[in-house]
Amino acid sequence: IGFFVFLSPSNTWAASKEYYISNINIEAKVDDKGNMNIEETYKYNFTGKFNGIKRNIKTKGSDGVEDVKVSIVNNNKDEFINESNSENNNTFQLNKSSSETEVKIFNQSQDEEKVFKIRYTLKNVVTSYSDLSELKWVFFENADDVKIDNITVFLTLPNEITKEVTYSGEGPKRGELRNIDNKYIRLTLNDMENNDVIGASVLFPS
Repeated sequence: IGFFVFLSPSNTWAASKEYYISNINIEAKVDDKGNMNIEETYKYNFTGKFNGIKRNIKTKGSDGVEDVKVSIVNNNKDEFINESNSENNNTFQLNKSSSETEVKIFNQSQDEEKVFKIRYTLKNVVTSYSDLSELKWVFFENADDVKIDNITVFLTLPNEITKEVTYSGEGPKRGELRNIDNKYIRLTLNDMENNDVIGASVLFPS
């Protein structure tokens, strides 16, 4: 399951380093081919010095990840960084296994707020039947017990969300699940705790 942890410099005292995530937005758009295009936005707050972050993207239940792009947001503008195995500042690295893809982002931060974006496509996440299609997906798990104030997922289907569409959420009961103007399903969860997840199960016409 996907999660974020920090990579910290070896010459920094652990007691002087703290971080939390004040907000996570995940926009997930399912296309008519059964793929899901995802844009994740993370607002981090750092106290101390850090070398970067990493994100483990769950791929089990799909045919893998494609088209990974990473940017740092400055003044509401995306500054894209390149994939590289150099571990240089302002690069990212991909490590794939059979069940997940690790995205390591090398970007130095110290005593500041910073916004990261990760974009990617998950291939074939939808199971199709004769007249229905099914999506079951966990978008995020707080596997590292990070303080996360708010997380919101916006899930868009290939067509409008009519009465033929049924859906339910996965995660703590305090989370909220709503159909917004028949355009997308919105999942929200505040004060995410250790091992909390946010996910959805959706049945929609094929």
